[in-house]
Amino acid sequence: MLQSYLLKIKLTLQNQLRQGTSSKELAQSIAWGMILGIIPILGVTTGLCGLLGMRLKLNHVALQTVNYIAYPLQLMLLVPFFRLGEWIFQQPPVPLYVPDLIEKFKVDLWGSTKEYALTGAMGTVAWFLVAPVLYLIVYNLMKFLLRGLRGHLPPNPLG
Repeated sequence: MLQSYLLKIKLTLQNQLRQGTSSKELAQSIAWGMILGIIPILGVTTGLCGLLGMRLKLNHVALQTVNYIAYPLQLMLLVPFFRLGEWIFQQPPVPLYVPDLIEKFKVDLWGSTKEYALTGAMGTVAWFLVAPVLYLIVYNLMKFLLRGLRGHLPPNPLG
């Protein structure tokens, strides 16, 4: 199953390259999709990718595809970004164990909302600090890989 999924991604990228998208443009779209796809704020990535894609004239197919592929990574990185943000701002870690969360919200809804919103904001600051480095890594890696993929494009089946 994973192999067929990866093949679909490869074919999509090859199709974009065949249609005249440069390796550099595609690498930028992929890198932005990955970086925005891991922001530690659930539910905003599609809109952010759409807005940035229009502003920077990125390839929306690649941008949104990578954004959706990054979703599991976004979930895995929520806690590390929260903890890094708490460390940066020298704040004690908030409990993220679900039964504790439920109890805290039952006792003090407004206070808990403020506390966890602050944790989310600190996690977003951590993401802002990490994102430029990750962008450069993903962009340069993809530019290198896509140049190689362009060189191995099979003939266009549609002529």
